[in-house]
Amino acid sequence: MKKTYGLFGLALLPASIWAATISGTITTNGGSTQLSGAKVVLIASSVRVDSTVTDSVGHYAFDSAQVGATGTKTIEASHAGAYNTTTANTNINNANTNATVNIDLGFRGSISGTIRRASDSAVIGNALVVLRRSSATGTFIDSVRSDSLGAFTFANISSGTPNYWVIATATGYATGTFANISLPSGGAVSFTLYLPFPGSISGTIRSAADSVTPINGVLVQLRRGSATGTVVDSVPSASGSYSFTNLVPGAPNYWVTASVTGYVSTTNANVVVTSGGATTSNLYLAPIVAATISGTVTGSPGGAGIANALVVLRRSSATSTILDSVRTNGAGSYSFSGVAPLTPNYWITASANGFISATNNNVAVPNGGAVTSNFSLTALATITGLLINDPVPEIATAIRGALVTLQHGSDVAPILDSVRSDSLGRYTFRNLVSDTLNYWVTAYTNVGTATHGDLLVTSGGTTVSDFDFVPAGVNSMVFKSSGIRFVRSGDRLILNLGVSSVARTVEVYGMNGSLHTRISVKAGETQAVVPATFANGFMFRVK
Repeated sequence: MKKTYGLFGLALLPASIWAATISGTITTNGGSTQLSGAKVVLIASSVRVDSTVTDSVGHYAFDSAQVGATGTKTIEASHAGAYNTTTANTNINNANTNATVNIDLGFRGSISGTIRRASDSAVIGNALVVLRRSSATGTFIDSVRSDSLGAFTFANISSGTPNYWVIATATGYATGTFANISLPSGGAVSFTLYLPFPGSISGTIRSAADSVTPINGVLVQLRRGSATGTVVDSVPSASGSYSFTNLVPGAPNYWVTASVTGYVSTTNANVVVTSGGATTSNLYLAPIVAATISGTVTGSPGGAGIANALVVLRRSSATSTILDSVRTNGAGSYSFSGVAPLTPNYWITASANGFISATNNNVAVPNGGAVTSNFSLTALATITGLLINDPVPEIATAIRGALVTLQHGSDVAPILDSVRSDSLGRYTFRNLVSDTLNYWVTAYTNVGTATHGDLLVTSGGTTVSDFDFVPAGVNSMVFKSSGIRFVRSGDRLILNLGVSSVARTVEVYGMNGSLHTRISVKAGETQAVVPATFANGFMFRVK
């Protein structure tokens, strides 16, 4: 049999075919008239990729090859006639995006006017007139000189937003500004701009201590509109005097600020400058005098002064560099002397063992002032208790070395602290905050695990929470009866009794019935310690 072998070619087609396009219509007169012959430019990443011209009905289109990859594309439309150049953006998100971008071209407009003298309306020729957009310091558009009749014109400029600012200057006059000029489509805006004669502010800078002594080397700053406005000018004082000239008169008024090391900065506010006027504004600077900050640190509850509390002084914020620190005296009082006054303000923090730290924020310190800043620190709380086994009635065993954990808010909250029970089975958590969230204590022992939840603590208080477990472990022995508790620890037997107004006698017997020890407990006493070296146990009697 003859076998025939063939070679077949396999063509791999792309997963998707790029077909993104951008098209639209260019109009004028608010979209009512299609604009033929308009130039349309496609821009991607600030690069002018391609351009086309609208057809007889104002339509244009860019195909997939021109549009290219995904991203933001800008369409710029313009016309040789009296129209604005306008742009619009669109996003190409995927290969199948067919974006439509329609643009309406407004008619260009004009801004014109006359420059006159403010005092008598006489025209000012050869004034420099500058056109800017967005603000008095915004994008420069054009500049012209006023003619012999004071007239100027900016023709064929784009209408719409942003608005325009016209600024005029001329020798011997203060600068004049016509602000925020709105130019509608095809509009012609005209106005008169009056230039006043410039004014001046000058004065002396003297010590407020005697109002006579001049202060040299002072930095004098001039602002307009407010004490925090932009600095218009600044000069150093010479021989205790200063001067600002060629100032624009009228509103808004001026603020003059003088500052120098060793004196409190001073500002004269709302200084009025008139056309051609010379305003005098003298400043008097007070010498800086160191201040003091003092106070008392007390505890709550109770209100008693806390001795040896640490008080820390910072400036500007609670985390700034520590400027100074002191300890309170026996009455809880503290004091910082030689404190630099005025701004920035101070942050003072007080802390003491067994109390929650506190901070007094944003403490203002006047020049030469004596500021009082007191603290009331909230005392921390304690939770303690015993871990005990109860193998049989009236006999208990203290559990030593068991893990006890503390949680705040719930039994699923993060573990706040952990301890081990001591030789008497006692655990203790100290320095706890008393707030709206209670505590959960969990004991992990060799005879079981238990949790005591929703434990309330009070400021400065001690909350007791004991654990009783069954079966017994092998540790110290405890006997509980009628308010009496014996705890065996090593070779000692510790007897804890309730308070009694009468004397009592405690007798300790061996298991064979022989009397081992007899002790007397005086009225009002609650504890006694006796030897407990028994091979087989012991018995006792209280009478």
